[in-house]
Amino acid sequence: MQKERIYAVLVGCCYGDAFGMPTEGLSLQAIRRQCPQGIDRFYPSMNAVISQRSFAEGTITDDSIHTLLLARELAQQGAAFDGRRYVEALARWYRSDPQASLVIGPSTLAAIRDLEQDGDHLAANHAVTNGCMMKIAPVGLLADTKESVRTLVYEVCRYTHRSNVALSASCVIAYLVARFCAGDGIEHMEALTEEMLAESKAMGFDFPSPDLLPRIRMAWQIAEESKEMTTFMETLYRVIGTGSSCIETLPAVLAIVRFTKGDVRRCASICASIGGDTDTLGAIACSLCGALGSLPFAQEIHMLETVNHLCFEEETQRLWDRRTAAAR
Repeated sequence: MQKERIYAVLVGCCYGDAFGMPTEGLSLQAIRRQCPQGIDRFYPSMNAVISQRSFAEGTITDDSIHTLLLARELAQQGAAFDGRRYVEALARWYRSDPQASLVIGPSTLAAIRDLEQDGDHLAANHAVTNGCMMKIAPVGLLADTKESVRTLVYEVCRYTHRSNVALSASCVIAYLVARFCAGDGIEHMEALTEEMLAESKAMGFDFPSPDLLPRIRMAWQIAEESKEMTTFMETLYRVIGTGSSCIETLPAVLAIVRFTKGDVRRCASICASIGGDTDTLGAIACSLCGALGSLPFAQEIHMLETVNHLCFEEETQRLWDRRTAAAR
């Protein structure tokens, strides 16, 4: 694990999120009508999608906010990580940030309300949305093995997402982050994905759902057979889907990373231009690109930090200190 890869993962998450923020909820066709050239830079909110939003270009959403909150909790708690404390941190964010209500997902909101009312969190058993995946990359920055990834993913997600499909999808993302940061290349993605799916298939509540692996293989086939970007995007959007369910998000993300060969700028552009849950696709896919070592331009990183009042070096150092302390 190199410190630079931790930095690139956190930057990648925020970069893909901010790229996809303006087009979240738009169809592929609607995006093409508004931006025929595709999304190739940061844009402000496109208010025809979510009318209450008025975000400046480069603004991150809950995808990055949850990821950074998780990274800070992992850095603080380490091996004794308690998922309840993470949900408490999310609740503080929700109560204090006036924009939180504009971006928060349904499963997270249900978990916060259950926490405040001392509820039973049973809704988590039926949560199959990608809110579990969008935040999970920092797990792969601390956990190295399939077993440690599985254990930590469950603790992170148990108050918000306990369905087998959500937990398995999250385990795949966290494990790919861990292995890419450790030096495995994109050519290992298929084998690593299948390994982690086999390791995690018995996790969580047995929710009725299609199997992830056949859909992932179908998405990879689309990436392999598409000769140019327009065909790839249209086929992936129509056949696999780019909505907010894990059964769509994981295959789509892995196909986009494969098609772009892990290039973070191409990846962010496709995620933002393809329609559906564009900011979450971007946050997850570009986190994987960061784990592979791909970074945006320096001026783009500076804009992310300025607009969102972030310091990626500080965020990185917290996780690096925790990782090195655990290794002693």
